[in-house]
Amino acid sequence: MPVGGRRGKPRAFSRDELKALIAQADASNDASVPGLAVVVRLLAVTGLRRSEVLGLRWSRVDLDLGTITVDAAVVPGGRGEPILREWTKTTASGRTISIPADLCERLRQHRIEQMKARLIWGRE
Repeated sequence: MPVGGRRGKPRAFSRDELKALIAQADASNDASVPGLAVVVRLLAVTGLRRSEVLGLRWSRVDLDLGTITVDAAVVPGGRGEPILREWTKTTASGRTISIPADLCERLRQHRIEQMKARLIWGRE
């Protein structure tokens, strides 16, 4: 971060940078980093904020319609602990967005893997 804590002007990834990022996430998607590729794709394809992806619940994802409803976020608490905030940053941030079929399929597979892990490790 630059001196004084100010960040530079945000810049979107180029198409090649985005392809490289997704390829790296796919290559790293193993048992030590479960779901990394799905999270990277969610961020890249939807433009969701990191806090919104962290606050996403399966009840807000409709894989048949190909939509995600954004209505919560995970934010740092006073001691840095994660807190689920049941609202978005601004009123306009609450929204329903469309997601492409290939991301829906990846999310379906991710959900299956989560359910398998829950059966092995227990709900909590």
